[in-house]
Amino acid sequence: MREPELLRTYATRHDSGLHALAAPTGPELADLITPDHVDRILTTLLETYDQVVVDTGSWLDERTLRSFEHAENVLFVVNPEIATLKAVNALVEYLNEAGTVAHKTSFVLNNIFSREIVKARDVEQALGTKVDAQLSYDPFLYLKAVNEGNPVVLGAPRSPVAEQLVRLSTSAFGLDGITAPDEGNGKKQGGLFGFRRR
Repeated sequence: MREPELLRTYATRHDSGLHALAAPTGPELADLITPDHVDRILTTLLETYDQVVVDTGSWLDERTLRSFEHAENVLFVVNPEIATLKAVNALVEYLNEAGTVAHKTSFVLNNIFSREIVKARDVEQALGTKVDAQLSYDPFLYLKAVNEGNPVVLGAPRSPVAEQLVRLSTSAFGLDGITAPDEGNGKKQGGLFGFRRR
């Protein structure tokens, strides 16, 4: 069996047609994953799928940096709070010194508060760059999506949040943000979000 076919057997298929490759179930297993493993997995994923999304979490290590190297676009989700802005600013400075990510980085402002405490222009000033997209505050839709396992763009496609997510997907990957893969016709199509195969 070829590696791409084998990798597909470890992915979970969502009703939308998207496939998810889950993280290890415990920290002791996660520690076994090396940067070289990340390289091999991402290379194989890009041979298997047209679009790949990697959620690297909120920590930075060599495995995360390897993921950044494979990506065509790196999206940093920023919450409008001072502690987050300081942390992201320090991360950006570090990555700018490394010189491998800055040219493909975009910032997404995630409005997690019902009131605008820190304005978008203040976020941009703190980061020293513009915010490329914003996500509206809507705890009900996000909680509903998590609890039902149904993405906002499918569960509430006409909502402002869904429209913003579609625009984000389209701007990042140049695709119809709500096109799900159709496995029945033998052609691979883009998913909701993804890193394009090189």
